[in-house]
Amino acid sequence: MGCKPSKSEPEEIVGSRPTSKSEKNQNLKNEEQKKQNPSINQSQKRLGNIPLVTLTNMAPQISDEKSWLLEVLGNVEWQVPERTVEETDMIQQMETLAPTLTDDCKPLYDLTLKSLWKNWIDALEIGLQKLTKFKIVEEQKILDLQFMKHKLDFTRIRQSFVIALKRYIQDSNFEKLKEEAKALIFRCEKLAESQPEDVFSALPGIIPRRDTMMLQGRIDDLLKKVETQYSTL
Repeated sequence: MGCKPSKSEPEEIVGSRPTSKSEKNQNLKNEEQKKQNPSINQSQKRLGNIPLVTLTNMAPQISDEKSWLLEVLGNVEWQVPERTVEETDMIQQMETLAPTLTDDCKPLYDLTLKSLWKNWIDALEIGLQKLTKFKIVEEQKILDLQFMKHKLDFTRIRQSFVIALKRYIQDSNFEKLKEEAKALIFRCEKLAESQPEDVFSALPGIIPRRDTMMLQGRIDDLLKKVETQYSTL
């Protein structure tokens, strides 16, 4: 593939980790609860994949003034895919494979590319992080890795805003939401600066600059709508 270990320090990419045994047990328990109560399962889907325990705890506290935010979270543009067993297995493969590689990082690159195709964001993040330890010399591969990183950053911004909205629904702390949203808008601006206007790549799900600018606009619009409503309470 034309890559070899890099002498520079790897770029740190944070925000994901392998699922612990306790978390796996909790996930299995949640799945069993969903099967036993289909109505709750449908409600969770409508409310934008809010975890069952969170949904159960927050439902009595949601005011009419915030109910529209639940509809926002239910929109496909804000959906946050949960990590699957297959994705966790992929991450474990990467963790096992990476230390064994010397001059040829193609096996790790291929797993990272597969993660992109599957839209497994946590696995994509791990793969990109481990690939920074290698010096890749093929121009197209370098460009494709940049595009993958853009995809990762875009998704993490979107996920972070979903988390911020869910927190606001629960605690009504508008100043905290505003602070987080402004930080995410800034991250959108910095990401857009590094993106080309048009993306020439056969990779799936790659994010051009216009998509990042649209996300920035949506975050700003929703923040203003919440602020207007908050000021009238």
